[in-house]
Formats: sequence, structure tokens, C-alpha cells
Amino acid sequence: MKRVSSKVAVAFFTMIALFSGVSHATVITDDLSVLGYQTTPGQISWNFWAPSGTANLSFELAGYRSLDGYDNKYTDIFHLWLNGTEIFTGSFNMGGGGKNTVLFNPNGGTATTTTYGATDNIHDSRQVTWMGGLTQIWLPLNLLAGANELIFSYTGWGQPVNDEYWGVNAISVTTPTQVTETSSLLLLATGLVGLFTLRRKGFSG
Repeated sequence: MKRVSSKVAVAFFTMIALFSGVSHATVITDDLSVLGYQTTPGQISWNFWAPSGTANLSFELAGYRSLDGYDNKYTDIFHLWLNGTEIFTGSFNMGGGGKNTVLFNPNGGTATTTTYGATDNIHDSRQVTWMGGLTQIWLPLNLLAGANELIFSYTGWGQPVNDEYWGVNAISVTTPTQVTETSSLLLLATGLVGLFTLRRKGFSG
């Protein structure tokens, strides 16, 4: 009876060891609004460290007063670069009129614009409101191991801050990872030894 119980215990802890692991996501966050307003043309550079692989980026692009969308005579165009490669381009009505348009999007990101003060569809307005707006952008990334650089920039007509300006608020990079910690490695080793022992001795009473 004692022998059977000990083997059942070995089998139990073997299964725990083999299926034990620590799974979590690496999340890097920042608030770039502390950098203040940016004029057009202009850019913000953000550097961060991360493991290599696929990640998800989300951030808030803020427009103030009359930042222009696409297809009006003062079109302002937003560009996003990762490690020297452009990965997203768009133009959004954040108070200055024009339409919300994604111009370049090879990674399959999404953008949702809210035009403050619009009296029609606030997410699809072409009205000039002079009240600014917010564009929430999400897209997948392919990161390098170690240092990575994101550059947020605007090109367009050079207009003063009493007309329009922009900035970046909350930003988040989430990288799914599977981490096997030292304790899990020890459990795995124990489990493998247990399997080897059971294979040699069997479950005979």
C-alpha cells in the first residue's frame, strides 16, 4: 500500500512539474504628454528596451485647436517610425477639418479619432471645430532584442501654436512572453526524474 501511494505521489508531482510554467506579458508604459506641445513639422523620439518578437503598441495621439485631417488645403500628416522604418501614416481631423484617413498601414493597425465639438459623427467628422481631438492608435510591432526606437512625427504646413499643435499621451507596448523561472526548471527536472522512475519500476503493487 505504501509503495502504491508513493508512486501515485510521484506521478502527481510529475504532472505538476511538466505542466508548470510562468506565463505573463511584458508591459512597457509611459506618458509622453510631459514633453508638452509639438509644432508641425516636428517629432518625438521614444526609446525603450524589450525582448525580441511580436508586440502590441497602443497610444493616444492628441491634436489641439485646429490640427487638420486629410484632403483640405492645410493637411497635416502623422508618421510613425520603428527602428528607422516607417510603419504607420495617417491624417486625422482634430479640430481643423478634413477627413480621417490611414495612408500607410502594413502591420494592420487601427485608428479611432474623436473630433471634439463636432455636431455630427464625432468619429467621422469633417467639421472645423477649433476644439482639438484625440486619435487612439493600435498596431502590432516586430521588436529587436534590446534597444528599440519609436519616432512620432507630423509633416504639413508650418503653423504656430495659436493655430494648431499636437502631442502624444499614454503609450503602451505589450510583449507576450513565456518565462520558465528557476523554480519551474527545478520542477521540470523533478518531473522528468519521476517519469523515468515510473517507467523503470511500473505501477505494480
